[in-house]
Amino acid sequence: MIALVTGAEAAWIGDVLIELVPLLANSITSLVRLSDAQQTQGINILLEQELELERGQFCKQILYNNQPINDIQLSEVMNETIIQIDRCCQSVWQYFPSGIATIFTWALTGQAMRHEFVIIDTTNHTCCIELVKVKNDQQEEIQKMIFNIYGVQTQEQRKQLRIQILKNRHYDRVLGSIKLKHELYLSQINYFSNLLLISWRKIYQNKSRTANFFNLFQKMSKQYARSIYYFSLEQPDYDIVLQSIFGIFTDKPFFLPRLDMIALEKMLWHGSKISDQMKSSIENFVRLVSSIRNGIDFSQTLVN
Repeated sequence: MIALVTGAEAAWIGDVLIELVPLLANSITSLVRLSDAQQTQGINILLEQELELERGQFCKQILYNNQPINDIQLSEVMNETIIQIDRCCQSVWQYFPSGIATIFTWALTGQAMRHEFVIIDTTNHTCCIELVKVKNDQQEEIQKMIFNIYGVQTQEQRKQLRIQILKNRHYDRVLGSIKLKHELYLSQINYFSNLLLISWRKIYQNKSRTANFFNLFQKMSKQYARSIYYFSLEQPDYDIVLQSIFGIFTDKPFFLPRLDMIALEKMLWHGSKISDQMKSSIENFVRLVSSIRNGIDFSQTLVN
C-alpha cells in the first residue's frame, strides 16, 4: 500500500515538474518579482499580484486585523523583517486528539492525522497563515490560503494575540520554531507562498485518487507549513524544501520512524534525478526558490 500510494504520487509529480519550470519562468515573473513596494507604482503592482490569486483552486486571501488589506497596509507589512516562525499543528477533531489515529494512518501512508499552520512574528505584526478547505460560490471544494496579519505594539499584545489565534483550536502544539538571526522579510514568505499556490494549481489540476486520498490526512496543510519552515532556515536544504512542496515526505511521529518508508522516500527523490530532463527541471526549480529566499529579483533568474 505504501509503495503504491507514494510511487503513484511521485510519478505524476515528475512529469509535472518538467512542464512546470518553464511555465513558472514565463508566466509568474510579475507575481513573485521583488519590486520596490515603496514606490506608488510598486504598491499598485503588489496589490495586483494578490488580486490575481484570489480566485480559482488554491486561492489566497490576505486580511489585516480581520479586514481585507489595503495597498498601503500591504506595502508596509511586507517590508518588515521576521523575528520568529513557528510551525504549529492542531487536532482535526474537536473533542479527541486526532493524533490517536496516527498509529493507523502512518502505518498505511506515512502521514500523521493533523492540521498544520504557521505563526510568524515580525517587528510590528503577528501573522497566522494556513491552507484550509472551503467551498466556493459554486459549492465546489477548494484549497484557500488564509493570510491573517495583526498589528501589535507590545510583547503583552503579542502574547494575548497568540492566545486569541489558538483559542478555537484543539490540542495545538508547536512542531518547530525558528528564532531568526538572519535577515528574512515577510515579502519573501509571501512571494514563496505565491509560488506554492501556482505550482499546486498545475500539479493538482487533474485531481488524482492519490491526491484525494492524502487530503483525508490534511496533507496539503502540512505541505504548506513544512515548506515554509524549511524555506526559512538560515541555510535551507532545497531538496527538503522541494520534497515538502511536492508532498514526497514522511511525517515523523514520536515513535521510531519506519526505515522502509524513509528509504523509499529517498529512493524516489534521488531516483527521479536519473533523467537529465528531470534533473534539469529540479535544478531550475531550486534556482527559482533560492532566488526568492536570497532576495534576488525573480525576473533576473535564468532558467535553462
